[in-house]
Amino acid sequence: MEKEGCPLCRLVEGEIKTHKYYRDVTCIIVDCLTCRIPMVVVNHHGQATEEDKRLMVNAIDYLFEYHSIRRVPRQIVDHEHWHVIGARLKKA
Repeated sequence: MEKEGCPLCRLVEGEIKTHKYYRDVTCIIVDCLTCRIPMVVVNHHGQATEEDKRLMVNAIDYLFEYHSIRRVPRQIVDHEHWHVIGARLKKA
């Protein structure tokens, strides 16, 4: 359910302005509009459940080789999202 004015809710609802890597019922992974690195966003407003978090990490691990996951939000604090630091797509 979208929270009015939340840019991450608009992203989840389909307002994608950068590269989309992945989408499922739990999350979407796109390049962050601000820093241009991959960002995983839970598909509902608010904080992710423990199961959501497990599935988000699984999606990141499936797609990328990476250095770390920044889970602390800088600007949008009321919609769980993480930045994948040092991400490179895995080769098929």
